[in-house]
Formats: sequence, C-alpha cells, structure tokens
Amino acid sequence: MIDPILDSIKRGGELSACLLYGEERFLLVEARRRIVHALLPEGADDLNCFRFEGEAVSVDSICEALVTVPLVPGRKVIVIQDTTLFASKPSKPSLPEDFLTLLEDNAPAAARAFMNLLEPTGWTLEDLRDGGWRKVPDDEWDRLFAGSSVNDYASVLPKVIALCLALDTRNTLQTGDVERLERLIDEGLPAGVTLILTATAVDKRKKLFRILSEKGTVLHFPREKSEAAQKNQVFRRAREYLADRGKTLTPEAMALLGGLTGLDYGDVFGEIDKLITYIGDEGSRIDRTDVESAIAWTREERIFELTEAVVEGDRGRALKAFRRLMERGVHPLVMLAMLARDVRLLMQVHLLSESGAVSLGGRMPAYREFQDTVLPALLKRTGREKKGSALLTGQHPYVIYNTVRQAGRFSWSELLRYLDMLIDTDLALKSTGTDAGILMERLILDLCGKRGRAKAS
Repeated sequence: MIDPILDSIKRGGELSACLLYGEERFLLVEARRRIVHALLPEGADDLNCFRFEGEAVSVDSICEALVTVPLVPGRKVIVIQDTTLFASKPSKPSLPEDFLTLLEDNAPAAARAFMNLLEPTGWTLEDLRDGGWRKVPDDEWDRLFAGSSVNDYASVLPKVIALCLALDTRNTLQTGDVERLERLIDEGLPAGVTLILTATAVDKRKKLFRILSEKGTVLHFPREKSEAAQKNQVFRRAREYLADRGKTLTPEAMALLGGLTGLDYGDVFGEIDKLITYIGDEGSRIDRTDVESAIAWTREERIFELTEAVVEGDRGRALKAFRRLMERGVHPLVMLAMLARDVRLLMQVHLLSESGAVSLGGRMPAYREFQDTVLPALLKRTGREKKGSALLTGQHPYVIYNTVRQAGRFSWSELLRYLDMLIDTDLALKSTGTDAGILMERLILDLCGKRGRAKAS
C-alpha cells in the first residue's frame, strides 16, 4: 500500500501532507515508521522529526511547527499521533465510561473529554474554579457524569478542574486554528516539510479531510471483516516483514505461529521478533522446530508478555497484556508475583556479574550462540538448578537469555526501588478496598515510567 510512496521518496519526490487512519493499528504504525525512515536519513530522525500526541497539542502549535525553519538543514517531519481533528463531535457529549482510568493514564485526554462535556452547558472554568462548581445543582452533575465510572463527582471535580486550568485546555482545538491549518495544507507546506497525521477513525465530511485527500496523501488501514481475509492479510504482511529482515518462514512454521498467536498483529510480530532474535545471523530460514523451541513454551505462560513488556519499559504493550490477562481471569496477585520474580532474577544476574560468571558489557550474542557458548559456561560455574526453582539457572534457557540481555539496563538501586513498589502494591491489594485493576495499572505505569521508555503507538 505504501510502496509507491516510498519509491517516490527514494526518487527525490516530495511528500507534503499524509493522513494514515484505520483500525489496524500495527499496520498504521509500521507504515508511519517506514515513511519517516524513508524521509530522514539515519540519525536525522532525532533532530528533524518532531512528534506530538494529538490530545496534548493545539492546532496553533502544529501550524507554528510547520512554518518554523529547522535548526538542522534538510527535511523536516512533523508527526501528530492519534489526532482528533477528523473526529465527529457527538450530538450529546458524554464522559467515557472509563473516565477515572483515563484520568490516571492520559490526563490531557481526560481534560479534553471534560471540556467537551462542559462546552454545551455554558459554564466556564472560571465559573467552576475555587469551589465554584458547588454552585451547580447536584442533579446537573449527576446528569453530566451519568454512564461514566465516576460515582463520587465531589471528589473528582476539584482535581479535573485544576487539571484543565493547568493544561490550559481553552487554547486547544479552536475553529480558527483548524482553518489556519487547512489554508497551510491547501496552499502548500514549505518545501522539505512533511506533516504526518494518524487517527483511528475519520469523518470524511470534514473540510480538512477533503483538502488532505486533494492536496496530500490519505491511506486507510481497515480491519478485514472475515476471519479468512484477516488471516491472509496477517500472513502476507508477516512474510513481507520477514523478507525485509532477510528471513523466511516455512508454511508449517507459519501455520504453527498462527495457531499460537491468533490474528492479532501485535502478537504475531512480537513473536516474529523473538524468532529473529532466536536464530540470529546464523540462518535465514525459520522452520517449525524453531517456532516450537522459541515460542511454543511461552504460549503456556502468557503472563510473560506482561513481565517482558514491563522490563522493557513498553507502557502500551504492558497495559494491553495486563488487560488481556484480566479478561482471562488471571488474578492480580499472580501477576504481581511474576513481576517480583523477574526483578529478583535481574538482581541475580547483577550478583553473577560481580562474581565474573556473566558479563553485562559488550556484545550480546544471538540466542542460539548464547545456548551453545555462554549458557554451558554459566551452568558449569554455578550448577543447574531444578526446573521451576526460584534461581536463574532453574529457568527456561530463553528466560535466562532474556534476563541476562536486559539486566544491563538496570542499576542495583533501580531494582531495589522496583521491589519496594511491588511490596507496596502487594500490601495495598491485600489490605485496602481499592480496585485491584486500578492498583495494578498504576503499578505498571510507574514501573514503565521509571524506565523512561513509554511508547506511543
């Protein structure tokens, strides 16, 4: 779908404005990555690519970024992720059902939802600040908060109003600002400047959408309706993804991979990345045996998806894995125990490093090489523990490999802080009436936030 665009960029063609939208988020994000990579040479991404969250940036700020000359000569790319510029306004605004979770996870989005709710009432933040909200009749607040997760609005309103004032939500998506952006795109952005917008859904009646369709590029990433069509699409893209990395997957291996992961792009490509790591540079062909060795065992322990995402600091992936586990009935205390286990394993690697049994510096070998060289030496020096032991050498070889690979990212003091956070959450789960899901989500966000690598995707 994007190959003609990439070919045009390689030939020196201009890409002025581009909208990527649809339900298949993985494909959308991958397309955005490939376009940015084609526009900017290696290393320039850090200097001339500017990324903004759609809920947190005003249209005026977008316009200023488009017309401002970059400090470093060359192409300039502005990426607006998850924009709401193309969304239809509901006739009767209402708060999302999970408003309290949204307030914790994405404060700008929660503030915007509240301001959208407030707008038709005629009340302003100035009317509500400093306790002014108490002058509004109780039945009005009951009506406005109906259908949301807010039961005690009196405890929530002061926080939400203060948040809106701090973020100055009054200066965001204004009609005049949108018209300015429409004019910029219609008249043509400065040479060498590219605007990339992403959205889940769009209202094609919007003037901005029509202008982008005429003067820019619009790509749609819909979800196939039938299961057979979804399967064909996932497998076709998987083959392309592997080919880009010099790898192939046999039909038998592809069938097994599909059975283990289902049709979720995130699951499929996450496991493919594991397979690529597993075979390393030694070969290009991945067969059924490789899939069984590297992936099949993790299917029985899906909770590793959560722990691995947390260790890597991938906030979005961790929350997704957590919510899936909750849907499957996995108790939060079980998840907590696994997170604590991973922290203890990381600490064991640090202790082994001090004794010279493993190295946390230098090149990390591919999994197969690790199995053949590093792991036998480690087991010879420390002894193999019984499978299921709490010690590192009692784990599956791939767990040992990943733990050694990741341990260098953490300092000893960081790991001690993580243990404290886990203990605090354990006590809260057992001794307070706070919802277990909220406590766990807060812990996951804190743990990932400590890594400083929360991903937008």
